[in-house]
Amino acid sequence: MRLLDGRFVDGFKANRELPPSVYGLGQVFVGLEKSPAIAGIFGRREVSSGVLGKVIVEIGVDRPRYMRVSDDDGRILVGRPHLLTGDDLTLYLDAVHELTHVRQFWEGKALYDKRFEYVDRPTEVEAFRNATNEALRLGLGVSAIRDYLKTDWMTVEDLEKLIKNMAIRLKAQGNSED
Repeated sequence: MRLLDGRFVDGFKANRELPPSVYGLGQVFVGLEKSPAIAGIFGRREVSSGVLGKVIVEIGVDRPRYMRVSDDDGRILVGRPHLLTGDDLTLYLDAVHELTHVRQFWEGKALYDKRFEYVDRPTEVEAFRNATNEALRLGLGVSAIRDYLKTDWMTVEDLEKLIKNMAIRLKAQGNSED
């Protein structure tokens, strides 16, 4: 898939035909090894050495509704409806976000540390920052990025706090340039 003058990762594709089961990352998401964002998460040398081959993806029948990483074993969990209906760009940015969590898990970090609110949790802030920086690199407009960042469980105030915590300048929609 190409986006905005070829800046999207050439060859990225989500394999939407897979039934619920457990797969290697490359069986579900093709082309991530070419992503500058993924190289930034793991290191170019590690990606070249095949680190992505160690990542497991579990496609669930209907849960989770989006993507998340298991804090039991570090696998990526994705609901089949999200895989079927999510556009390639959203799935790609979700993969950037979740692969940040995979690396964090491998480093022994607590992914879901309850001492922090969701938008203050260091692991979430880093993962959202990586996905946002990639969206900016791809040339997405501010309102599109803000829409991507907003989750069902976030208030408008939470979104603003997350953006502040990421230390990335994304003006409020009324003042944004797209």
